[in-house]
Parts: sequence; structure tokens; C-alpha cells
Amino acid sequence: MKVTMLPDAKKTISMGEEYLNFLGTPHLCQDGAFRPHAPNWFIDALRRVHSESAKKIPKYNLSTCLDGSNKSFIGRVYFISDLHLFHVNIVKFVGIEKRPFHSTEEMNSVIVANILNTVSNGDILIIVGDITFERVVPGSGYPETNKILHEIQKMGVYIINVIGNHDCTKDGHIMRLAVDEVYASLNFEYKNRTIFVSHYPVDVAFLDAKPGTLNLHGHTHASIWELPILTSLYPKNASEFRHISANIETTELRPMTIEELLARPGP
Repeated sequence: MKVTMLPDAKKTISMGEEYLNFLGTPHLCQDGAFRPHAPNWFIDALRRVHSESAKKIPKYNLSTCLDGSNKSFIGRVYFISDLHLFHVNIVKFVGIEKRPFHSTEEMNSVIVANILNTVSNGDILIIVGDITFERVVPGSGYPETNKILHEIQKMGVYIINVIGNHDCTKDGHIMRLAVDEVYASLNFEYKNRTIFVSHYPVDVAFLDAKPGTLNLHGHTHASIWELPILTSLYPKNASEFRHISANIETTELRPMTIEELLARPGP
């Protein structure tokens, strides 16, 4: 049976392919070398995810969920990225001022509690990559992480994961986590703007090719404007900011709606 692709789906596939091409494009790094934005093993894993997602019809059209035209959807759509559950060194990496925890157990407990206290039955939770650092248990996968994800799902929450570089192994295998859908990237319309969702932030040339497009991203553990190495790649316009950070360090350690993310003051 031939499936007729909706315009939104065609646009998602097209932008997803451009994102993969962007990740593979060399750029000038801080050490003076030219390298792709992302490692090849991650790009290859994303290509497989993108290829599979292009063959299916998603359960939710996010644009209609957000503009109220999907009358069967009565929940809210939340975003969060870079949970890094069970990551022993993440506090040292990002700084205790951004992750005010003194143990991995404390960090996991607070993050999970914040999610459970924010989302509710009928909501969609979009995790923009890097869910866990739990080591794989042969034959069982990631039991502690999946226990947490199942707890969220039991509340009636639909979980979508936009794959981050720590959601797959360096041999290119996607981690088998208890999420409902997996994508390499997403896009949706919100108040006459296209929101492109990707783990890695894209540069302004990518966004300028699609007037009005904003990039909701993770990966940086900050607003990109806090990172000197990135500000040269993603120059900001004083009148408008094109990137929306869903990094947990910038969202009060909890999921936020698109309204909340956009309402925050710019850098």
C-alpha cells in the first residue's frame, strides 16, 4: 500500500537530510584543524535512524498539538536535553554552579523528581539527546535508566528521543531505551515559525536557508553564547536569537514547554 506523505512529513525528512550533511561538513576548530561537526560513527547512526523514521507515520503531528487544532490532544509538549543520568563526571565537566549536586545519586533523584513533578497524563516529553551514561548490562541493556523511563511512561507521558551522541555506542548501535519514538531530528511549526530540533546546534547558514527557522538544541550544556568556541560559528543577531537551548542546565533542571523556552531572556 502506498503511503501518501503529508507536507509536514516531507519537510521533516528534507531538513533531517540537510542536518546530516551539516554534521559531516568540516569546520575550523579551536586548534586550527578542520573537522566535521560530529564524529562519523554518530552521523552513521543518525543516518540509520533517519532512514527508518522516514518510513513511518509519527503518532503525533507536533504542529497541530501546539496550535490547538489537534482536538484529540489535550496535553502539553515538553522539551529537555542532556540528562546525563548516571554520569559520574558531569558535575566536574559543567561546573557545580550549573549542576549543584554532590553525588550521582543526588543528581539522578532531583532530575527525575523534577520531570515527574512537571509532566502529567497525556503530555509529550521530547528529550533532545544524551539520556544516560549507565553502563550496559549484558542481556539486560540499561535496566536502571529504563526503570526511570517506564516510571514516566506510567504517568501517561509519551516519550520522544531526538538522538544525541551519547544515545549510541561508538560502534554505531542505538541504545535500547524505553522511549516511544526515536528520531535523528524533528521540526514543527509554532506561531508561523519553523522550529528545528536537533541535538547538535546548527549554524546560522543552515537557518538562513529557511527564513524564520529557529533551532532548538542540546549538546552544549549551556546557551551557545556562553561558549566562546561556538560563538564564532553561530554569530548572534542583536535583535533576534536563532537558537533555543533545551539543555537541562538552562531549563532549571526540568522540562519546559516551547512557550517557557522562548520566554526566557536572551543571552
